[in-house]
Amino acid sequence: MLRRIKELASDSATYGASSVLSQFIGFFLLPVYTRFLTPSDYGILTMTDVVLIVFIPFANLGISNAVFRFFNMSKEESEQEIVLGTGLISVYVTGFLFFLVGQSLAQLLATSIIGKPETVLIVRITLVTAFFAAINTGPTQTLRALRRVKTVASLNVLRFTINVLIAILLVVVFKYGIIGVLIGALIAEFIFHFVSLYFIKDKLRFTWSRKFAVRMYKYGLPIMPHRLMTQANNQVIAYLIRKFLGLATVGLYGIAYRFASPLHFLIGATSQAWVPLKFQIFREEEDNAEQIFSSMMTYYFAFMFFVWVGLSVWGPRILILMLPAEYHSASVYIPWLGVVHLARGLYLMSGSGFGFKPKTHLFPLISLSGFIVAVGGCYLFVPQFGLFGAILPMAAGWLMQARVMLFLARSHMRIKYEWRTIALFGFSAIGLVFLGNNADFSLPIFITLATLVCLLYPAFVIGVLWLSPRERPRIKNIFALIKKKLKRS
Repeated sequence: MLRRIKELASDSATYGASSVLSQFIGFFLLPVYTRFLTPSDYGILTMTDVVLIVFIPFANLGISNAVFRFFNMSKEESEQEIVLGTGLISVYVTGFLFFLVGQSLAQLLATSIIGKPETVLIVRITLVTAFFAAINTGPTQTLRALRRVKTVASLNVLRFTINVLIAILLVVVFKYGIIGVLIGALIAEFIFHFVSLYFIKDKLRFTWSRKFAVRMYKYGLPIMPHRLMTQANNQVIAYLIRKFLGLATVGLYGIAYRFASPLHFLIGATSQAWVPLKFQIFREEEDNAEQIFSSMMTYYFAFMFFVWVGLSVWGPRILILMLPAEYHSASVYIPWLGVVHLARGLYLMSGSGFGFKPKTHLFPLISLSGFIVAVGGCYLFVPQFGLFGAILPMAAGWLMQARVMLFLARSHMRIKYEWRTIALFGFSAIGLVFLGNNADFSLPIFITLATLVCLLYPAFVIGVLWLSPRERPRIKNIFALIKKKLKRS
């Protein structure tokens, strides 16, 4: 079990390192961007994500998930090559068809989604970026299936670096504004595609098999509406915020979301590492898989609540110190958006026992439940409660998906999670965040208090795990290993 935790931590750290580096550079650039882009500009950029996120599931039709599953489960190299070739050709064709449809509707999309007909060029550039982002999922999923973690992380860093450098040049030097940011993203996705193809060239054969295509679409198509509703949740909510509260408020929401995004990316990195690892655990240790999955959930939330505490205590003060006064009101939303990410993390981990059987027809039911709760709640509460009326339904939507996922996963694998232990982690984290955010101290006193709050949480977690009969032996082993390494040093 300890070996599996180390594997997950190692892979997550590698995926997360690229995200941390990206976040660090992104935070460093926020004061630069906010001097060249207004809250309304940020609102427009947030709305372009609606186009991007909705386009990709349609262009993909679930094929990237099918590539991951069939490539990972294939034992013959020739079969892996057929899976990859069939998947790539399928995504190229459907992606290009939906790209043409999107370009023909660009004026309508600019008017209905962004709310400004003059942003049609912005929509057209976003659609080109979305096309490359869609076809990039094939090579990325192949590298993940091969557990080439460092390669995927390095490619993500490369993509982000190119994006940032070009965007800075166009926004700061040439004063291209929003267009400069979008062109940076487009060029980065274009370069990423061909570099990622190079890294899978040994497996790359552009051969198309009708038999495999039928099997892959049968597996992937039910996932498409699931992905669409899951990924479009935030974008539909951003649209409703724009409709009820205006583009400037969407911009504040986007800034707060950016400050809460370290938790978002960390959860995503762990999910990237966990999915291939769980397949490996199922193949190699099927008899112990249920217990391993349960313990993974416990340690996962022990760590994620720690990150949320730090984010919620430090994030608002850092935003106020970094950004102009017109953005300061976004600081209050950071802890609550962190709750949204935690709820998303629960949904992702609750599917640990799901996916081993080639039955995906229930996935749309999972995402539909969350979509109804999130979007319906947002539509009802945003006019009365502003941004809080959007953020809380978002969290409720992810929690609903997690609940349905847990219910359906029981038919695949009955996993007994340690919910009481996880709840104790959560209540302690909430109390510490309340303590750290409800006192208006000078900066030196705040730094001392925030540091103390962040140190108290791990001490509490160790105490809770020590009281758990299942986890106490592992805690003893961890302490023994630490003691052994200290003696060697």
